[in-house]
Amino acid sequence: MNVDVTIRNAEPDDNKVLFQLIYDLAEFQGIQDRLTITEQSLNEFLFSPNANSTIVVALIEEKIVGFTQYSIMNINRLYQSTPALYIDEMYVLPEFRNQNIGKKLFHFLAKTAAEKKYNRLEWWVVQGNTQAEDFYLGLGAIAFPEYKVWRLKKEELQKLSSLATSSTQCTE
Repeated sequence: MNVDVTIRNAEPDDNKVLFQLIYDLAEFQGIQDRLTITEQSLNEFLFSPNANSTIVVALIEEKIVGFTQYSIMNINRLYQSTPALYIDEMYVLPEFRNQNIGKKLFHFLAKTAAEKKYNRLEWWVVQGNTQAEDFYLGLGAIAFPEYKVWRLKKEELQKLSSLATSSTQCTE
């Protein structure tokens, strides 16, 4: 099914709706207890002069029905000479799924990446989310099963950083 969808960058007036969609996404993923962002911090995160992330919204008849958040990755530059566009989050309200809204969001991101000469789009998907995996495969994306994501959370990061000796210096 094809519906008339408008895709545009989020604006400060979208903040309240975006915050609810972010909560809905966290609830869908079962991680709402980890959500620490507030409406105010979301506004600062997206619209401050130092913002390093962008949200794009999908609208049907002026109603926001989905969004995607992306940032620019400047990693892996030893192998790639240009940055990549990293999709942090993507969410479409359940009642608006299967209407090509996710595809239109991806088309917008692909156009953005191509115009800026980025080398790729990249994102993670929660294991077991076969609906998302099927969607991404349909776009022509490939998964890298040989990689695992590793992370040091705040507590572990603090523990590890406390082991740095006085001779260890951070430089920028």
